[in-house]
Amino acid sequence: MKYIQLRAFHAVAREQSVSRAADALNVTQPAVTLHLQALEEQYGLTLFHRAKTGVTLTRDGEELYKLTARMFADEAEIAAFLDGTAALQQGHVSISADGPHVALDVVSEYRARYPGIEVSMTLGNADETLDDVMSQRVDVGLLANPPKHDKLLRVPVMRQNMVAVVAGDHPWAGRGDIELADLEGQPVILRESGSMTRRTLENALAKRGIGVKPVMELGSREAAREAAAHGLGIAFMQERETVGDDRVRGLTIRDLKGTNLLTLACLKRNAKRRAIAALIEVAREMSTVRAAS
Repeated sequence: MKYIQLRAFHAVAREQSVSRAADALNVTQPAVTLHLQALEEQYGLTLFHRAKTGVTLTRDGEELYKLTARMFADEAEIAAFLDGTAALQQGHVSISADGPHVALDVVSEYRARYPGIEVSMTLGNADETLDDVMSQRVDVGLLANPPKHDKLLRVPVMRQNMVAVVAGDHPWAGRGDIELADLEGQPVILRESGSMTRRTLENALAKRGIGVKPVMELGSREAAREAAAHGLGIAFMQERETVGDDRVRGLTIRDLKGTNLLTLACLKRNAKRRAIAALIEVAREMSTVRAAS
């Protein structure tokens, strides 16, 4: 077993592509392939299912990836201490977020304080963001209402109200807010499964016995807002996510005020890495939630 073989395996497992792994490692694709073959042949394992569209991990591959993820996380912590990141003058933090608005507020303040730290951010829904954190694909997540977990550090940042999004010419457009009961029988646009907004809405409707008419299921807040702007139904998102689009109106749902608790989350084992610890401190200082911890 050689370090370079494990590094090649870990990169391919993370990127789910030999070519992208080669780019990330700044080596040639054949070199990565040779390292993988040598590792598999030496131990008599098949670590990947290979297809034209990319690679996926076998069961043995998944177990090895868990180990290499811990290994390279420890290596990153050592490097952070040794190479100058300890002084927060250089380094990198990766973030996954279930929405850009508040997340970018936090990133903006962090970058203002530590301009030498590079920040990369990906967007997804709440389930995807949490999975990114738990699987160590990213260092930190910013998402709504993450569950309690003994491996997870959570810092509440901000509460937001859920709003019903309607077109500017909708009969409700002049209203400031509505109640859930007003949605009875209304055509609604739902986010995809895994969306915290959808989960919160559906749980609240079911609890009150309110029936709606789903007309579309869309995979992003941008698509849902666009559908609402075209008068296809009522969409749902958090209050800041409607800002800047004059075609729609966001109506606060009185029953669902403050239901979105945007939270910074990271694995406790990574929280002492100085670049991440600094981000946690920024989030705590920016928090508008009483008793953030």
